[in-house]
Amino acid sequence: MTLRMAACVGLALLSGCGYGFVAAGSPQVLGVVAITEFSNDTAEVGLGHDCAATLRDRLGTGVNPGVASAEAADLVVVGRVSHVVERPLALASGGVDLELEVTVAVRAVNADGDLVYEGEVRGVDAVRSGRGAGAAHLARGAGARRACRDAMDTLVDELRDAARYQEVRRGQP
Repeated sequence: MTLRMAACVGLALLSGCGYGFVAAGSPQVLGVVAITEFSNDTAEVGLGHDCAATLRDRLGTGVNPGVASAEAADLVVVGRVSHVVERPLALASGGVDLELEVTVAVRAVNADGDLVYEGEVRGVDAVRSGRGAGAAHLARGAGARRACRDAMDTLVDELRDAARYQEVRRGQP
């Protein structure tokens, strides 16, 4: 009972000093986000669509619906998958081990038209490319999509950090 009482007193004291408790993965700092279809400058068909869909999924969980029209959004995200780089890691009996790196250029603007974030995010995945052109292409495509998911996870963190920084600059806690 005394432990509960101490915890309640501690929370009451903290509540009066401007500190707040927010879950680490809370999307609230971003508000409602509109994500356009990402353009794709690579040979991997549909990779731009997959990256945008992954970002929508990552932001659409929890409290925030995460997806809106550009006119109703607090933040509009525009992206372009600029390239996929393949690096051979090792020769194996079943094919070649490859590292795939996907680079996505992103620009995010808030409802006032202010630039919130502009930069590139990268995602990496390793795959074993099978023998034959068809097997190699399938392995590269799946690896590129996993690398895209990795890049979008990084982007979510970057967007949240940028939005928090912008709030601090405006003098909001």
